[in-house]
Amino acid sequence: MAPNNQSTSTEIFQRKISDFCALRLAPLLRQRTFENVQAYMIGLVQFRSHPPTRAGKIDWQAIALACDMESELTADVKRAVQPGFDAIARYLGTSRPNQTSTSVTLSRRPPSKRIKIGSNNSQAPAISLRKPKTTSSDRRSAPLTAIPNRSRWAP
Repeated sequence: MAPNNQSTSTEIFQRKISDFCALRLAPLLRQRTFENVQAYMIGLVQFRSHPPTRAGKIDWQAIALACDMESELTADVKRAVQPGFDAIARYLGTSRPNQTSTSVTLSRRPPSKRIKIGSNNSQAPAISLRKPKTTSSDRRSAPLTAIPNRSRWAP
């Protein structure tokens, strides 16, 4: 039987993240912001959630919003905290059991096969792809007619 004081790998990694934050982020951030970022990073590990990403990179806006640090998110802070988020992503691996990121990758539509007007392609007829102009019979462009003077409350 294993002793009760043996730490799991998650607890060890949480301690490493805590030490990383104390070493790298404490000198750069105010105490309250430091505690928010540290708790956020440890929460990612506890809940096995990857850092938020947008287009394959760290989504700094989402992190700043979550940690209430919009005014303190400078280039120096980003450079200091980036290795911590990278380590969390490596620790969690490629599997995402509890995905919290709302980033959605959309499949790309194949390019359309439009024919350029005025091209030298003799096989294709020159067809205009523009919407035809409306005629003067369109309601919006017709002149206003006199409306009989009726009261709204008349019988």
